[in-house]
Amino acid sequence: VQMRQQLNALHAMSLAVERGLDWMLHIDADELFDPGKATDVCTHFAEMDSASITAFCYMNFEAVPEAHGIVDPFREVTLFKRCLEIVPQNKLSRTALNLWTLRQGCFFYFYNNGKAAVRVHPNARPLSVHEWVPGGTQGR
Repeated sequence: VQMRQQLNALHAMSLAVERGLDWMLHIDADELFDPGKATDVCTHFAEMDSASITAFCYMNFEAVPEAHGIVDPFREVTLFKRCLEIVPQNKLSRTALNLWTLRQGCFFYFYNNGKAAVRVHPNARPLSVHEWVPGGTQGR
């Protein structure tokens, strides 16, 4: 699966170069990219350009359905497990982590290493399905 995703990402990069796109974000169909209430996607990536950022890894938040029968998790779920790197380390967080680990065998069901965006460049390459090697400091 990961090799197929990497090949698809590489192909998508070549299409993005051909079409003159600026940024590519590798997310799955069941994932949502939300730059926050203070900005929109275009402004977010324009700010990344201004800061000369060519690749960035976003921490993932994993949805925790609070009821059975969730139809649209993007609208109905309000509880999320956050990346452990940004959770305050205290007794309460350790208790919660232990609860989830005992309950399901791990904290996150699938992965906890985030998802990456990369500036479109002909030499950019996926290092994995979650990380890119940027092609250079200049786009296209």
